[in-house]
Amino acid sequence: MSEATFFLFIAGANALISKKALKNIKNKFKEKHYSLMVVDILENPHVAESVGIVATPLLMRTSPEPVRRFIGDFTNSEQDLFI
Repeated sequence: MSEATFFLFIAGANALISKKALKNIKNKFKEKHYSLMVVDILENPHVAESVGIVATPLLMRTSPEPVRRFIGDFTNSEQDLFI
């Protein structure tokens, strides 16, 4: 399987829930090969609008296809992110 590619959309890089989501994702993926780009929609609102972000934190897997979206802080260790 090729490397998975994700975008994590957050609202404020220093917000507690944003930090928690990033930490949980990194813990969940620590043994995996993946690419992760963090996008703060407060700094880049045009990006959020162009992809139709309606809630944060939102993790969007762009590859492998199909594109999938996951909302929350990813505390649930059972959530399958398909990587």
